[in-house]
Amino acid sequence: MLGLLVSHQWDVAGDDDVTTNVTAGQYFYVFNLKDGWQISASPTFSYDHEAANGQRWILPVGLGVSKTSMVGGRPWKFALQFWQYVEAPDAFGPDWQIRFTVTPVVSLPW
Repeated sequence: MLGLLVSHQWDVAGDDDVTTNVTAGQYFYVFNLKDGWQISASPTFSYDHEAANGQRWILPVGLGVSKTSMVGGRPWKFALQFWQYVEAPDAFGPDWQIRFTVTPVVSLPW
């Protein structure tokens, strides 16, 4: 499964000294393997249209692994991802990130 979520935010009122114009989103992918294992990642990115050149992108590339297992009669998904930032603002941008998530799998209410 592959996917992309994109949003855009800009200011419409308020302080004229601050201008907001940011496109952001999240790309994700999942490759199912056997026995509940997956290769997956879901990094978030952003592009600040108002920032100085060279400071606009925050762009990670991600790789991860996850496993869905039964715990206490309910399926749970355990995931570990590593994100390497190929582009980030120099002053405060990250170089990498490790993300660990635990997610209960619930039934749809309808």
